[in-house]
Amino acid sequence: MIGIGISTYNDFANTNALINSIKQYTPEKDYTIVVVDDGTRDERIVSALKKICENHKVLFSRNNVNRGIPYTWNRLTELCAVSPEDIAILLNNDILVTNGNWLRYIEYFLTRNDKIGTAGFPLIYPQDEKRTEQERSWGENPGHVGASVGCCFGFKKKVWQQVENPDGSTGFWEDLVSFHEETMFGFMLSALGYYNFQLPFPPMVHYGGQTFSKNRELTERPVDWTKWDKQEYIETIKKSKVYPEEWKKDKIAGTNEKGEDVVDRMAFSRYMFAKHWNVLPAYDAPQVPVHEKIVTPMPRRMVKWLDQELREQEAGV
Repeated sequence: MIGIGISTYNDFANTNALINSIKQYTPEKDYTIVVVDDGTRDERIVSALKKICENHKVLFSRNNVNRGIPYTWNRLTELCAVSPEDIAILLNNDILVTNGNWLRYIEYFLTRNDKIGTAGFPLIYPQDEKRTEQERSWGENPGHVGASVGCCFGFKKKVWQQVENPDGSTGFWEDLVSFHEETMFGFMLSALGYYNFQLPFPPMVHYGGQTFSKNRELTERPVDWTKWDKQEYIETIKKSKVYPEEWKKDKIAGTNEKGEDVVDRMAFSRYMFAKHWNVLPAYDAPQVPVHEKIVTPMPRRMVKWLDQELREQEAGV
């Protein structure tokens, strides 16, 4: 069984466009679709989203409050994949499918090779003037990566079940909330001896992280400072070159209207990730030293995949 899970927040138009593109390019018997809304507060949007799912005969579920991407991905995985051998393919709702064999490519790769963690697709952007040049850069073979691109990738449920996170969650680290969620998952799988791959084709159209760019309320999270070193966090952000100095004046740590201690969601998730892997001095790009330590030493291996003419290929990567 293959389940396609779509995560969405405060939107129905993009989600409808994605479902339409899936149905246009995918034989219906090959998959099921599940949509999970991450706690949208506007009931009009939720009502419209429910109606779209009903019209498409798609399973719809809703988080009672906004819980973040990792929690939503875990829910989608549970709903998409029943048995350990089932495949879950996760798509953010700002993706469009454009190739009639996209599902066949990823299903073939995940089922014809052992010790595969995740497989993801390359991306193109609607207004990208260098699209042809970019497509050539992907090459013809799958590429071994630390983590598949987070907005469109797939894996087997039995692989997802093996990842145990610092907060006790299975699969995706739910307390990470907003940043490095797919990277954390990929590195945890690599540490278990699984390989993550980027397929060379087909590309997915990506509308550039519209969920966060359109929804500013997703930039804050409460924090329990009894579990974290507040001063260390503040000093880490002050040294960072990622955030503008003007932003640092009042965005590092504060309180909300309820009097709760709050931090920027993405900045704190980056801190949690770097802290977990003991690479805090590399806060601005913590994935780099972790990749060098865990992924780079992994030996080359043989993999099978389908080329663009649907012929099986095999090579060491």
